[in-house]
Amino acid sequence: MLSKSSLGKHVWLLAILFFALFIRLWGINHGFPFIFHPDEPAVIRSAMGIRFDPNPGHFDWPHLQFYLNYGVFFLFIKFRGLLQFLGLQTKISPLFPILWRDPLVFYAISRVFSAVLGAVTAIPVFLTVSNLFNRRAAIIAAAVFALLPFHVHTSHYALVDVPMVFWVAWALYFTSRVYVTGRFWDYALAGLFVGLATATKYNGGLFAVMVPLAYVLRVVEKRESITNPSGLSFLISSAAFAGLGFALGTPYAFLDYKTFLRADSPLGALWQFKNVGSVDFVTRLAQLVRNLLVKLPDDFGYAPIIAYFAALILLVKNKSPKLWLLFLPSLFVLVYVSGFAKTRSHYYMGIYPFVAAVGGYFADYVYSKLQNVPIWQFLRVVLLTLLLTIPLALSVKDSLILSRKDTRVLLYEWLSKNITVLDYVIYDSDDVAPVLEKFSGNTQHKGLSRFPPEGSQGYIILSDSTKTYDFTNRKIVLELLPNFRPGPRIFVYELTDRPKVPNERK
Repeated sequence: MLSKSSLGKHVWLLAILFFALFIRLWGINHGFPFIFHPDEPAVIRSAMGIRFDPNPGHFDWPHLQFYLNYGVFFLFIKFRGLLQFLGLQTKISPLFPILWRDPLVFYAISRVFSAVLGAVTAIPVFLTVSNLFNRRAAIIAAAVFALLPFHVHTSHYALVDVPMVFWVAWALYFTSRVYVTGRFWDYALAGLFVGLATATKYNGGLFAVMVPLAYVLRVVEKRESITNPSGLSFLISSAAFAGLGFALGTPYAFLDYKTFLRADSPLGALWQFKNVGSVDFVTRLAQLVRNLLVKLPDDFGYAPIIAYFAALILLVKNKSPKLWLLFLPSLFVLVYVSGFAKTRSHYYMGIYPFVAAVGGYFADYVYSKLQNVPIWQFLRVVLLTLLLTIPLALSVKDSLILSRKDTRVLLYEWLSKNITVLDYVIYDSDDVAPVLEKFSGNTQHKGLSRFPPEGSQGYIILSDSTKTYDFTNRKIVLELLPNFRPGPRIFVYELTDRPKVPNERK
């Protein structure tokens, strides 16, 4: 039976997991009935297509998440069929109409799947820090990870980034066990999870460096020979299991290797590596500094990334091998990705478990140094507040925004009530194109260079914020602003006279 103290520790972890899941599920139906993210349809269609052909036929992304999604979809379809067989559809459909709205329901299922994987990633983060340091640091690290704003945001989408982080976090945990125990199965599982991460998104393979790093740090600390046959055989086995993990998740990389190796189109994996581009060394450093000062602090919620670099100073002072195990792989990925011509935020997501782990360590380190200070209890509250409040506020804000109707959904609702089949529609941006597809019976034109004959009735829909038009002679009938809601600014004018020439905003 668990003691009260032990139960209390488990309660903290369960509370973190519950909140991590809650904040990722809050607003999970954003944009419905539309799908505005351009990558979500590629994931869902690829997963659905496995029913007819197990080879998705394209390798711009590896295939593990497609197969996992398909497995979840398959179970759902069987469950829904059972409900219909039992005659329960008429009773359940009014309560949960989305269950019978294809394909929208599959986007909802995949988003929930992503949110669950995102939330439970806090578990391997907790286990890693508990294994390397102590339980208090582990609880803080799990809380930090649960609240990372960009991870919370991305967990709301049916994409591959959050699942990739899930596998990387488990690889990190077993790598930490490689450092502590040096057992064969820790090497094997660390490699396997690296392979699964790579089979989810290719840049997961960058974290393969942490397994040999753990091996080197261990033999140096134990003063063993680096060419120890047993250790080297374990390391080779880890690489073999990494290959196995990738093969299990993306088997057609081998079965359809000709397509996999193509670099001339998105069908091939090599195209993806070519597509991100590369920059020279000076530009790489400039991008690294810019991302560290601007992009990453915002994505992490400022305090965790500050704690990360504060702990880096401690590393220089203390030279802890455990910290090297967390810092070197994450710094390697930071520098490597900064060499891409395109350095988008999601390219850095694999380092999130490392940053959270370091944040937990740093908070625990400061805790231990302040224990003898008279106002210790007050300082402990201040430290946790500084570390968690900003990420919490940013994550809550983002989920709140996603929970509110997108401006384009509001546009759709307005058009449904006001547009007639005789109305001519002019719009200036693809932002509203998914909405206007629902009104295909209306004559439509993108761009303000061509207008219908004088006297035609209809609407002009503006959502391109890079241009301004002089519409002082027109009547505005709808104005939608993204104030605490997703979507672009949208203005709808009655179709009367031509606008003046647009002015490009500088």
